[in-house]
Amino acid sequence: MATYQDLENRGGTIYNQATGQGYPTPEALAADLGIAPHQIDWSQITAAGGQGNTGSTTANPITSFNTALMGKLKSYQGLTSADLIKRQSAILKKMYAKQSQITPEEQRVLSPSQQSAIRGGQVSALAPELEATKGQILDRKEAQKRFLETIGIAQDMSKQLEDVRTQQRDTALQALEIRAQAGDAMTPQEVNDLVNLTGWDSQTVQSYFDVASQKAQSDRTLQDLKIAGARKDLAKPYYKPEKISSLDESLTAGQVRDIKYLPNPPQWYLDKISWRPPMNYSIAQKSWDVFRAETVSGTTDELDELISQYLK
Repeated sequence: MATYQDLENRGGTIYNQATGQGYPTPEALAADLGIAPHQIDWSQITAAGGQGNTGSTTANPITSFNTALMGKLKSYQGLTSADLIKRQSAILKKMYAKQSQITPEEQRVLSPSQQSAIRGGQVSALAPELEATKGQILDRKEAQKRFLETIGIAQDMSKQLEDVRTQQRDTALQALEIRAQAGDAMTPQEVNDLVNLTGWDSQTVQSYFDVASQKAQSDRTLQDLKIAGARKDLAKPYYKPEKISSLDESLTAGQVRDIKYLPNPPQWYLDKISWRPPMNYSIAQKSWDVFRAETVSGTTDELDELISQYLK
């Protein structure tokens, strides 16, 4: 038999940490706890990564609604009036039988009015039971009506909650895309927050984050390629092979020597292009090759301004 200490809420599904098994319904959970479903104390169940439903973890609104609805529907069990109708029929048969229960001796010595009074007294003794049964039947019918109304309300609320959940998941996907641009892994608290927001399990959240991270990396690579292409295409008008001895004044004599003789980009060149996110090294190498091949006469600021306009 499970205890509350064994239980954990993982994205709206309750798991037994000792066995690793989940409970598909509140009834299954209640059976393992040895109590009725309406006796479950949900506040004692610890949420995954949190300190219970009253701690830093936000209760899942969909799960809370479903749990409350399940308890409400359970209260309507046994609403059929079949047993009461059978009881009513039995009472009516009994009342009919009472009407004919006059002995031969009573028929000889009693007048018709006296016999009718006896029969009436026997029948009236069953009247309270008959009226009580009729009242119970009416109560059942009223409860059945309320049950159908509850079902209708539940369907409307389920639709509204599903719309909210869809919006929450769309928001979560947008948040994952923004978060993936940072380039580092998500923290356990971030994963847990998205589990509570969307109803997904942690593996699903991580899968969406991995996809968003791959897209972010592809976007960064594409941006690097655009920048490299922009530098090559836009800088060409400034390349002056014949002016290697009269380079821009911002270049030192040492930098001029680097341009003439170094096959790999030196640090000062990498620093000049550090106005944007770090460049992939192979792209930096290609950029350096172009820069060395024709050397630029315009200033770095002028070239960067052209590139910025090109990328808009």
